[in-house]
Amino acid sequence: AEIVVDSSKAPAYGFALSLIPDVELSVLLMVRDPRGVAYSWLRPKADPGRAGGYMKRFGATSSSVLWLTWNGATERLLKGRATRFAVLRYEDFAREPEASVGRIVSWLDLGPRDLPFDGPRTVVLAPTHTTSGNPDRERTGPVPIRLDQRWRSELPAWRRALVTALTWPMLARYGYVTASAGGGTAR
Repeated sequence: AEIVVDSSKAPAYGFALSLIPDVELSVLLMVRDPRGVAYSWLRPKADPGRAGGYMKRFGATSSSVLWLTWNGATERLLKGRATRFAVLRYEDFAREPEASVGRIVSWLDLGPRDLPFDGPRTVVLAPTHTTSGNPDRERTGPVPIRLDQRWRSELPAWRRALVTALTWPMLARYGYVTASAGGGTAR
């Protein structure tokens, strides 16, 4: 295959791939504001792989530790080993998905491509071979990409403050500010 996309998110797996001769490893680390991650992991979400079951949930402290661990380990293990390494913020992608994918294709030197978009914010998804993970990954057809920032109004202030304190300074390094419920993010 010309290109294989792996979305396992496991830094150790990426490290193992970097050890294989003749594999040109490009790593795109997509990060999300850790307060949005905490909000997402606190909410119950049905797990279609388990009858009547739900995906595992994490509290604000656990999600902060996981966010720091996964993102930090990805950078430490892969930044110097990958042929290419870049960071893309979820928020930037969600604001301009088609343009973001176009920049990724260019970054990978893949040449002109027909991108699967039906407008600047709607992607047309084909079936995938996902075996586990977020059930949203199983969607097919036209899927609008929307920036989800419900955490700004629905995550309690004490949890926002806790996640902010626990994830600082990596939070700032990725361009996130200590935003109030109505504030924004900055680069």
